[in-house]
Amino acid sequence: MKRLALPLTRLTTPAWLRRFEFLHQLLLGIAAPFLVLAVTLILAVRFELSGTWRAPALVGFAAACLLTHLVKDPGLRTLLSRSSHTLHYAIAALVAVLAWIWLRYMPEAFDYRQLALAGATGLVATPMQRLFIRQARKTHSGLAEGVRWWGLAAVCAWVIQPYATPYLVGGGDAHHYAQQLSDAAEQLRQGEIKLFVGQSVYAFNGDIHPLRTAPYFSYLGGLASVVLGPTLPATGVQNLLIVISFAAAVAGLYVLLTRLRPNAPWPAFCLTCAFAACPGVLALIYSGDMIVSWLSLPWLPLVIYAVIRLWETPNPVPSLCLLAGALAMMWLAHPPMAFWTSALVALSQGTRVIVQWDRGRTFWLLAACAALCLSLCGYVFVSVDSLQLPTDPNLVAFVRQGGVLAILREGWSGIGRPIDSGGANLLKNLQLSPALWIAAIVGLTATRRHRWAAGVLIVGAVGMILLLIPWAGVAGYLWSIMPAVIINATEKWPMQRFYPILSVVVPFLAMLAWPSLTTRLTSRLSALLLTVLVGATAFSIYDARKFVARGYAVTSSAEMSQRRLRSENVILSRYSYEYYGRLPRSFSNGTVSPWMQNRLLTRGSLEPNDLNLLALDPAAPTAPPPLRTRHRYVATDYGGHYNPPLRLEPKRTYFVRFLFGDQPARGTLQLLGRYIYREYPLPLSGEEQAFGIGPLRRNGFSLWTTAPVVDDIEMRFYNQPDQPPPKNLGDVELVSVNQDRLPLQLLSVHPFQIVVRSQTNTWLETPKIFLPGYAAQIDGRPTPVERSPDGLLMIPVPAGQHRVHLSYVGTTGLRISFWFTIGAWLAFFCFWFLRRLRTKPADIAFFQFGRVATAAAAVGIFTLGYPRVHAAVFKSEPPQIAQSPVEITFTLPVGLE
Repeated sequence: MKRLALPLTRLTTPAWLRRFEFLHQLLLGIAAPFLVLAVTLILAVRFELSGTWRAPALVGFAAACLLTHLVKDPGLRTLLSRSSHTLHYAIAALVAVLAWIWLRYMPEAFDYRQLALAGATGLVATPMQRLFIRQARKTHSGLAEGVRWWGLAAVCAWVIQPYATPYLVGGGDAHHYAQQLSDAAEQLRQGEIKLFVGQSVYAFNGDIHPLRTAPYFSYLGGLASVVLGPTLPATGVQNLLIVISFAAAVAGLYVLLTRLRPNAPWPAFCLTCAFAACPGVLALIYSGDMIVSWLSLPWLPLVIYAVIRLWETPNPVPSLCLLAGALAMMWLAHPPMAFWTSALVALSQGTRVIVQWDRGRTFWLLAACAALCLSLCGYVFVSVDSLQLPTDPNLVAFVRQGGVLAILREGWSGIGRPIDSGGANLLKNLQLSPALWIAAIVGLTATRRHRWAAGVLIVGAVGMILLLIPWAGVAGYLWSIMPAVIINATEKWPMQRFYPILSVVVPFLAMLAWPSLTTRLTSRLSALLLTVLVGATAFSIYDARKFVARGYAVTSSAEMSQRRLRSENVILSRYSYEYYGRLPRSFSNGTVSPWMQNRLLTRGSLEPNDLNLLALDPAAPTAPPPLRTRHRYVATDYGGHYNPPLRLEPKRTYFVRFLFGDQPARGTLQLLGRYIYREYPLPLSGEEQAFGIGPLRRNGFSLWTTAPVVDDIEMRFYNQPDQPPPKNLGDVELVSVNQDRLPLQLLSVHPFQIVVRSQTNTWLETPKIFLPGYAAQIDGRPTPVERSPDGLLMIPVPAGQHRVHLSYVGTTGLRISFWFTIGAWLAFFCFWFLRRLRTKPADIAFFQFGRVATAAAAVGIFTLGYPRVHAAVFKSEPPQIAQSPVEITFTLPVGLE
């Protein structure tokens, strides 16, 4: 198939530039490549990619990038070849620069990684240049289009700049996601493709969030970590995903707005800038660290655009395919956001089926779209269903009884007000910007010429706003009758689902209304409206400086970011435990070691028997040799510290035993070294059997380092300000541990292998959450697994010494859905390519697919849903069929047989 050529000379040159037409065309030919080059260089320097960026590296990078783009872009070559020998001069100059840098500075100042990145940037610049030319033709202004592209890039760089760093940005949730990203990358590096549960040292408790609840983040971030290798840590990869997702959302929204209304590019530019600076969008990460919600933003404009196009196009199949793919991506990225977006789509398309029936063709095509979407994201539904998560009755009762109204009142109090000075109030900051409120008023007039396309979206948007207004008579009643499944998807903060969606819906509604509205207004009123929109957008961009300041304020230093992601400082996630309604009795909010989290349970009573902890007791007969150091507590004005510091030798494991006295203590115990960073709240660091002060608590924790050098640890206690400080917290013993002599010897974390030595038949309780799909072996023989009283996985182990191997293979349905979803995406891309080659046969196949999918869905619903519906209705055994004959009469309309 012949490639579509996009010559630059087809673009109109303004009259005042006619004398410099060649220069004008050349500027248009390198506008997009220079933008891509500048963005890539900024990101490479900020993320510290590919070594040190010195002046020769910058020159060589630019030369290699432009040379690659010149080779790939036929339009630029055609333009340069029209001038005598300009093309040859340009190629010769770029080659000469590269040769000089190659001989003079490689690999000291310009290495091969930077050269490869430059080549990849040049390849990316080519499709971006084609997109720019298409946009310039649609808007009939090449120079102005370049100004708008650079303007959008500047706005994006301004509001997202704190995240252009390899260091950790944010609080506990950001740290949690970075650890899960490290786990996904470790599993992928070890050849594990099916990321069903956490298995590395970063999630050895079998974490399921976001691996099973939002797999888009885990796979995209894990693959990026594997590709970038050790160049970029997990925090850097996470921030890179945030930056790229934001840039893709902004660029996608602008392109789709101008595609929808090409004759209004400047309003589209202003609306896109208003979206980029909207508090309802930026607060997701700056105030809440909601990273998986953020990653769904690039797909939201595609969904809304496809919904609008389906009302206007005579050939709906391309828009239906776009809708199915984008909505499936949202379900894989963040199901709660996708749920409410799907509700908006269902409202629009359900109305379209009624209005545009077309002898049932609309219904069958929409059925094919729904089936295609379900095929592309079916894995996440099967994944969550197989987890057997219980419904949170407290959350449902809280929402239905009006508790959500107090949250809505606090959120509604931020309407029309600037962002709070610290940028940290999530509820108040989740709002539409003033520019988008103006755009919403403009969008209300879109029903004049687009009655159904705009009207249904307006009804959906108004419905969301009604659910956010803290009126007990309206919102209170709606939330009191809300089904439990919707409450679980929304949580008790609906604004974090609604405002990001409204931030995308409003610009599309405004663009639908803008041409017809400006034609009815005078030129002065039209100019005034655009001026007001520009002023409100400028205020939002200026007000976003508070978010930028907060981003820099919550950015960890390079040393702290590295410490917090080391394996010896990992903090197990609470979220996966809390999904099941409880935390294990031994759960600690501080760092715990994999080898000390395994314990035995007595057969019958299931009482815990922590043999490893007992073996470390000095009075135990199996205690290790007395290789110990003692550290005294020294009281200070902030609490106290231990003297001398704890010294950790490399490749050694220790147990820190606290000899607590009788004095109460409330505060935080902090361990800080060159590689160690830990914090434990006291008197109790977690649940009732975790480390803390008391007779039933653990009296210590494990300590080790993976560093190749000695690390001296400063251990301090920071007293709670409103509590009396302890005069003596007690001494500390640092005990060197030989893991080979412990009763429970952990051989490896992934795969999970442990040697158990026990004198009686017992249960081995692991720290892993019990899930269907685990397979255990004892000395090579399969054995069943059970759920412990704490909701953890336990394995029956006979007396003696045995080797236990545990792996997660997943349920049959989970494995089938995983590979089926991958196959569906491959088929989707093949169908998209086939449709571009031959439109009519592909459209017919799509129509027939809708019929087959509807029939299959009907059979599946009846087969799988009938037992559940019957059990829910009767809540007993099915009633016996009466012995007497039953007469059934069917009456059909006249004319049907």
